[in-house]
Amino acid sequence: MSHDPETTPLVGQARLRAALLVVGFTSSALASAVVAVDRSGPLAVASWLLALAALLAACLPDVRPRSLLPKSPLRALLLLALFLVGPAVRWLLTDERRIHGDELITGYFSVTENLSPARFFAEVPQERFQWVCQFPPLFFELQRATLKLVGSDVRGLRLSVHPYIFLTGVFLFLATRRLLGERTAVIAVLFSAFLAMSLYLETLALLFVSSTAALIGFFLFALRATAPGGTTADALGLGAVTALCYLLYSSSYVALGLLAVFLVAHALRAPRRAVRCTLLAGLGFVIVIAPYAAYALRFHNYFPGRIQQVSLLHGHWSSAPQQMREGKSAARIVSENLALSVKALFKDGIGGQGGYFFERHAFFEPFTLGLFVLGLVAGLVVMRRSPRVAFVYVTIALSFAAGVVLTIPPPAFHRLSGIFPFLAIVLALPFHLLFSLPRPGATLKTAIAAGAVLLFAARNVTAFFAGTESELRPPEMLLATYVNSRYPNRKLYVAASPDHAFEKIAYFSEPRRRARAVTGYHRDLIERFRADEPYLYVVTFPRNFEKTFHALDPTARWREFLPGWGVFVNDKTPEPTTPIDGDTVVLHACACPASLAPGLALSTYGNNTFEGKPSTDLVSTIGFPCARNAYAGRAVSLVYEGWLSIERSGTYAVRLRSDDASLLQLVSIRIAEINEPDSTRTATIRAEAGCVPIRVRYQNDRRAACLELGWSVDAGRTFREIPASQLFHESLRRTW
Repeated sequence: MSHDPETTPLVGQARLRAALLVVGFTSSALASAVVAVDRSGPLAVASWLLALAALLAACLPDVRPRSLLPKSPLRALLLLALFLVGPAVRWLLTDERRIHGDELITGYFSVTENLSPARFFAEVPQERFQWVCQFPPLFFELQRATLKLVGSDVRGLRLSVHPYIFLTGVFLFLATRRLLGERTAVIAVLFSAFLAMSLYLETLALLFVSSTAALIGFFLFALRATAPGGTTADALGLGAVTALCYLLYSSSYVALGLLAVFLVAHALRAPRRAVRCTLLAGLGFVIVIAPYAAYALRFHNYFPGRIQQVSLLHGHWSSAPQQMREGKSAARIVSENLALSVKALFKDGIGGQGGYFFERHAFFEPFTLGLFVLGLVAGLVVMRRSPRVAFVYVTIALSFAAGVVLTIPPPAFHRLSGIFPFLAIVLALPFHLLFSLPRPGATLKTAIAAGAVLLFAARNVTAFFAGTESELRPPEMLLATYVNSRYPNRKLYVAASPDHAFEKIAYFSEPRRRARAVTGYHRDLIERFRADEPYLYVVTFPRNFEKTFHALDPTARWREFLPGWGVFVNDKTPEPTTPIDGDTVVLHACACPASLAPGLALSTYGNNTFEGKPSTDLVSTIGFPCARNAYAGRAVSLVYEGWLSIERSGTYAVRLRSDDASLLQLVSIRIAEINEPDSTRTATIRAEAGCVPIRVRYQNDRRAACLELGWSVDAGRTFREIPASQLFHESLRRTW
């Protein structure tokens, strides 16, 4: 049997690609299975990264290096300069006196959140009440890596989004060049670089800047994959980038809807190629998103969280459901919001939400609005020769509907961030039409285009300054700078709701506070107040709580630092020499009583409710092994009490493990508490040398039994039992 020497390499190449895709799918499935059984860790992450590598390798045969590289070094430098215009303009307009709380909160979670392999595919933040919503982890993982290179200060935060701004320029150029040619692509990139609302948002380190790059990247791959010459790599890449749109912010969640539009249009022209493209794109999509989807389906679906909050008709924050119950139709609610959203594009005093108010100016300043309307009209003419320009209009319309019209009012400009590059394409359409006309001459046409770009840049930069005129640093940063400078090492308490952003925003204030704060409701902190520790309280609603705090410690000083914030501190207490973390319990030991004898008193109850008369013994250790013990299968409750001798002043860690409930108390302070089966709690204490009362309570409900108390002198790296030489009881009187 003869073989065609020209087709043999192609057959081998196809087989290799198929094998790579099988590896990619299998590896992604393995990662998903590991995540689904709650074993996410290095294996799951490595499997997913292998899947991505296999997917990328499967695309390489279609890559033509010469087609990717500019034809000359000069052209390469000019293109690089063009792509750097957007980042450069935003960097020049960056002002550290203007800071939005969201960028600091985002950065805080990127720096402090548990992003280990065990939570690589899980939501951020881990605790729902810590932020307005929970998000996919990818942006935070990438930002953490960037901040390690550029530093985790405000400038570093701003730099961390510049790669997305750069990629937006690259993808916009390539997509526009494919649709309209290189000259129009250059103009579109320049318009994108100076669009006022884009400057307003992208001079901040915001999560949704990443979705802007993802959506225009999706658009580029969709154009390539559904074109007559679309390759396997284009289709696989389309699926992968579609998945990426769902791993960042919800402003790019229109990708699947747009993908359907592209594929339907493709099927009308070339049904067989459309089927092949659909299957390959679906495979690329599944390989990338599968582990995240597995986590969402098995544990917590964080993908629709933001939509469920701001949806106009069904959102948790919307008044529309109540209006519909009162008889107002959904169609009327939507039509009214549509009219309001359109007005916000050109009329002041309507748009802006969530702290992104733009001084209540219209989305477009007058020159840009006129140019945009002209572009919409010009596009209708251009579509006769380039019908695929219609996809730009569809993207804008779908994003505007999903991001603004169908979300709660007032119209939120930041939810339009995904379509900024597409607006730039429309703004460039009049010049594409101009250059297609026989007259005037090329020189005059170029001069007109250059003049329009310069005027556009000047007016939009002016609009940017007008839209940020009154925006300053959050007051929490000013307060943090004050308390961190005056009281750097005290234990900091924040009297506010547990989800208050003070600690997250204050994290980036200079000087930095090296220890974490304790945030809690006023009543909870008041109940736990200790005048004998070096404390510092920052208090919301200060006028409501000034007298209450003064009553706790009349010798302390109260200051209303800013409207809405009070500071409560006892200046007479010496400032600690090292920082006290919020999780650290400060203990004041006393001299060990002379009547102490070795061992702790153990009271054992024949039930798990501490009822009746217990039997009493003296023991030299606290707890018992979890593997084999005398309490398994018994309903029992135990109380260990006595004194703990601390030989040297210092910082120690304790680890309590139990099955079922347990409680560790030192000097009547609750150090660690467990109320569920087979759990572990750790805590840090700072103690003086001497003796402190100790008490451990334990309850078992007839099933497995376990109680272990570990003690660490090396910051929690290793734990051991508390030595018997440190445990005592006092026989003359009870300690509790």
